[in-house]
Order: sequence, then structure tokens, then C-alpha cells
Amino acid sequence: MMGIILKMRLIFWRKQWLSLLFWLVFPLVVTWFVIVQFATLQDDTKIPVGIVMEDESQSAQELYDSIKDTPHIRPEILSEKEALNQLQKHELDSVFVIRSRYEDSIERGSRNQLIKSYQSDLSFAYTPLRETVISYVQQDYSRAKAAFVVQRMGDAYGMTEEWSYDELIDRSKEIVEEQKLLDVDFSFSDSESGASDTEDTLLKPWNMWAIMTLLATFMLFDWVIKEKEASATLRFVYGKLSFKQYLLRNMLIYMCLLFATDLITMGLFHVLFDEAISTKLLISLIGYRVMLTTCAFLFSLCFTATYIYYTSSFAIVLFTALLSGVFIPVDGMMEKWNGFSFVNPLSIFLESSFMNLWLLVGILFTAIWAIRKGEADA
Repeated sequence: MMGIILKMRLIFWRKQWLSLLFWLVFPLVVTWFVIVQFATLQDDTKIPVGIVMEDESQSAQELYDSIKDTPHIRPEILSEKEALNQLQKHELDSVFVIRSRYEDSIERGSRNQLIKSYQSDLSFAYTPLRETVISYVQQDYSRAKAAFVVQRMGDAYGMTEEWSYDELIDRSKEIVEEQKLLDVDFSFSDSESGASDTEDTLLKPWNMWAIMTLLATFMLFDWVIKEKEASATLRFVYGKLSFKQYLLRNMLIYMCLLFATDLITMGLFHVLFDEAISTKLLISLIGYRVMLTTCAFLFSLCFTATYIYYTSSFAIVLFTALLSGVFIPVDGMMEKWNGFSFVNPLSIFLESSFMNLWLLVGILFTAIWAIRKGEADA
């Protein structure tokens, strides 16, 4: 019997393949587009800075790498003539020239004329940029000065183990890296110490996908309304298979199809966004898919007009997106109400949990509807 229903569903899909394909790929395509555009926007909002490398030494290259690793700066290596030309056209905020013999001057303990800078009348970020670059130069100078002090102390106290200047510099960098001397974690009262707010970004691929697949699932389940109102349902009165059983088995077919799409999405997210694949993610994905399918199925049973169903679905998706914390942080609400995560429809997936209220509601009420006597509609 299941094979016959599957063949019937394939006939329907053959006529509606464009709509079916659209909603199947909709969450993946929208998520990819938004994440890529957001990353491009982040890169465009960085401050453009021209860097002129007159010195090709290792210290000069490390200074450039430090500037490049600064989150809000987008440096570009240019010749001095080209950099000044772009600065004049206001394509750059400012220009910094790493002077020749930069490394030699640092090693000699000289702090004069290491960096030359240019700004224009529209260089709104010149002052903080200058202070940032100066801090990196001061770090190199302090490290070199400390190395000379250690060497002089070794000579003064007759230390048998001699450390060269390069070894002391390398060891200093290792200590900074190991001890994280320049990293400071900020925390507020009544919050966990050392929490990093750079890890919590609003736009994560799976968060965006969770909202989009919620909408897509509701849109795909309009078939329940269309087939429930069709005149062909009268034929089920005289058949071995009831219309209720027909709907349930079709729901299972849709669930399997959507879950297969979810698995493909998980693999593509691993390739596109380097998202990890784990057993915990897979279990959460199964729970989320079961919850969405059963809840969309039950919700569609409550309607007789597709227009009202579409409007209500969009309203639910918008309301869920606002309260789920995907776009607007709801940490305060979660702290005041410990049960918020349990009733949040997306928490089963966003928090990689295994159960929440709506999954229980979906399974329980679908089972009640399946075993109760009466008409197929809710």
C-alpha cells in the first residue's frame, strides 16, 4: 500500500516539480546568499589603509602582519606614489610607510623616524589607526630593549649560558603567545568570567537555515489543504485505505524527503562554511525535522483556505525568528525565565538539544489525531 501512495505522490510531484524544488533548496540558497553578503559587507566596512614597505626585513613583515590581523583594518601594500594618489582620491583613509632600515633601527634602540604617515582632510580614523600602529612599533621596540637588557645582565653576572639577540626575541614572542599577555577577557557582573563576545555572532549558517527551513516546511505542507478539499477524497470512503491514513503516510514521505535534503545541506555546509559534522548535530537535526514536519502537518489541518494558511505561516515564522534569538539577542529573557529554551521552537536545533516542548506537542497530537475516530480534518 505504501508503494501505491508513493507512486501517487510522485505523480503529483511531476506536475509540481518546480514549486517542490524551489522550497527544497530555498533554505540552503538563502542561507548561502545572506552569509556571503554579510561577510562581504564586513570586509567592506573595514578601514582601508595603504602600507608602503620600504624595509623588506622580517620585523617589517611582522609589523605588517600585525596590522593585517587587526579586525577593523584592511591594509593594502602599495608603492608610496600609488598610495598617496589613492589617498588624494579618498580611496584610502590613511597611509603608513615602514621606513627603510626599520629592523636595524629597532635593534639599535632607536625610536625616531621608524614610521611615516599621511592623512587627508577626510581621514576620519587616522588618530586611532596611528595609535594602533604605534602600539605595534612600541611592542617591537620594547621587546628589542628587553633582549639587550638580558644580554647585559648576563655579561654582568657571568652567566655561562649565552642567549643570542634572535633567540631572546623568539623566546619573548613564544611567551607572549603561550601566556596570552596581550589578551584581556571582559565580563560583566553576574556573567561568566572570560566569556568571549567575539564567538557569538548573530549570523551563523545553521541559525539562518533553521529559520528558512521553518518557512519552507510550512510552504510545502499546503498540499494537505489542497488535497483535503479536493473532490477525490470521497473515493476513500469506499476504499481499503482511509483518507486519514493517506495523509499520515504522505506526511512520512515528505518527512523522509526533507530529511534527505537536510543531510545534503549538512554536507554542503561543511564544504562551504567549514561547519563540523557530528553525531550530536545529526540527532538534533532529526529532532528538528520531526518537530517541523508534525507541527506543519497539524497546523495545515486547521485550514480550508491556502491564502489564510500562507498568511498565518509567515506570521508564525516572523514571530519565531524574533523570539528565538537568531536575529535579536534574548539572553536577558533566558536568564529571567529558565524555561524559555524549552518552549523556544528552534532551541532543539540551535542549542543542539534532544527534546523541547514543541517536539513533544507535534508527536503527541499527531498520534492523538491518528488514533481518534472522526473526520480527517482537525
